[in-house]
Amino acid sequence: MPLKKLSLAELMEIEVVSVSRRAQKLSETAAAAQLVSQEDIRRSGAVTLPQALRLASNLQVAQVNTGYWAIGARGFNSSGTTSNKLLVMIDGRSVYTPLFSGVFWDTQDVFLPDVDHIEVISGPGGSSWGANAMNGVISIISKRARDTQGGVLYAGAGMEERGFAGLRYGGAFGQSGHYRIYAKHMDFDGTERTDGTDAGNRWVFSQTGFRADWAARSGAFLTLQGDLYTGWLANPVAARGELDGGNLLGRWTQPLPGDSTLTVQTYFDSARRTSPVTFADRLDTVDIDAQHDISLFAGRHRFVWGVGYRASHDRVRNLPNQAFIPAEFTHRLGSVFVQDQVELVPERLRLTLGTKFEHNNYSGSDLQPSVRLAWLISPEHTAWASVSRAVRTPSRVDRDLFIPPQPPFALGGGPNFDSEILWAYELGWRGRFGQHSSFSTSVFSHDYDGLRSLEPTRPLVFANGIQAKTYGTEIVYTNAPTPWFNWNVGYTFLKRDLQLKPWSGDLNRGTAETSDPEHQVQLRGSIDFARVWEFDFGVRRISTVPTFAGGVQNNIPAYTELDARLSWHIRDSLEWSLVGRNLLDGAHPEIGAAPSRREIERSLHTKIDWRF
Repeated sequence: MPLKKLSLAELMEIEVVSVSRRAQKLSETAAAAQLVSQEDIRRSGAVTLPQALRLASNLQVAQVNTGYWAIGARGFNSSGTTSNKLLVMIDGRSVYTPLFSGVFWDTQDVFLPDVDHIEVISGPGGSSWGANAMNGVISIISKRARDTQGGVLYAGAGMEERGFAGLRYGGAFGQSGHYRIYAKHMDFDGTERTDGTDAGNRWVFSQTGFRADWAARSGAFLTLQGDLYTGWLANPVAARGELDGGNLLGRWTQPLPGDSTLTVQTYFDSARRTSPVTFADRLDTVDIDAQHDISLFAGRHRFVWGVGYRASHDRVRNLPNQAFIPAEFTHRLGSVFVQDQVELVPERLRLTLGTKFEHNNYSGSDLQPSVRLAWLISPEHTAWASVSRAVRTPSRVDRDLFIPPQPPFALGGGPNFDSEILWAYELGWRGRFGQHSSFSTSVFSHDYDGLRSLEPTRPLVFANGIQAKTYGTEIVYTNAPTPWFNWNVGYTFLKRDLQLKPWSGDLNRGTAETSDPEHQVQLRGSIDFARVWEFDFGVRRISTVPTFAGGVQNNIPAYTELDARLSWHIRDSLEWSLVGRNLLDGAHPEIGAAPSRREIERSLHTKIDWRF
């Protein structure tokens, strides 16, 4: 086989950074963390980033239509595309938009063969990452350029995937420099309406980019990387929506005396989207972040602190039926964070104390503290507990949306809308049994205050009129009884209770962001046979998904779906695969309120991968 398959022990030893902003073994993290490896991504047959995120069983990943996805953790997913309580980063670059505090998934993609792994944290990460790391953190981490030398070419086509291809080439320069460049293109067919007719929402997307790394003799490490993309989304009743943008990121890591490290990162991101039915938006973001990691008192304290500043300039071209007022706005976010990991009992009991202070020009200042305790029972088993506070800061939708664009308004923004607040309480355990199986579980209780409501004043306004309690559990079991067969199962349970504050008359009765299944089960397996063949499958069972339109509930029935992949390694450098998705029915909805929701169709595609 061309790629090394990691054992369970090796996977548990992989270092993750998303929990505490410093590298630590997955087996020792005091958080509900899952890791999606490059081998997982390859064997899933994923073509897009959201498809790869389905592999994390602690996420709810629902496809809205061809290019739109609703992705969340621990509840409060949206029936549309405006889920807003999850922080997503690509190589340290935050990709959520201050327009609605969520992610436009139709413009967030990567060259998947160059992804090293994806870290998925369910539960708050505000003390490390700040605003919007409320219910979880997704961090996509790509390989270093030195690990992607040579070429990769892939191409495929199928029923829904009309055509897709990608090319990457990596090389070296000087004595310690490495680079790679890539380009990719995708053309996906549209989804179905509920009556079976074509929804006419074809999605076409192209992206290119590069990464260059330099390693100095002093131990310093410099990374420069960037991407450019363009695409469009068809619209059956209007002109197509246009998408384009790019980003440029630089990161300098410098080892310092006394077992310490200084990291400085900055990036620029520009995104433009035009939707004939709703609006046009141009967002330019500049971000700079500095972090100092130092070991103190003979290693008993691992202290991390840093500062950050982000400015996002948003320009909206308003339409006759709605407006963002003002049309131009610069969102500024400044932050300071500190964290101390204390070895209470060396190599056995660790306490992590941290907090992040942020200031934004919508709601002012927020403090996001956390306390995490990890008990390393043995090299194979870790128990942990945490208490933390996180916030979702106001977005432009919360404050600046007016309908119609001029008085008298039916909707008059949210002039007093403040940050949504979460207090989270978590317990967990992670263990490995011999060389063949591992198990992890977490239980949580979340208390929310100030969730968004729509108040029946004149005009209507957004306010913080909802309180909520959620609780649940997440379980993952992995078993690899032989070198040629492994399987894993993941289960999530979520229960919630929403109440209006005494003064609130929320017109949605607390239902606007509650499109979450109570139960979710995922079973995945991989089989190797005859040395050159691979078979992979994934079964997911999703319980009833509540959906709401105008305060009226209209559920999506529970469903079971199957994805499968068969591949043939013609030789070490050449692989053919056949991938099927949603194989158990012709089409089904995953999220969204009737009658506008879309049906996700069965698909089948074939693909060739060549490494040279």
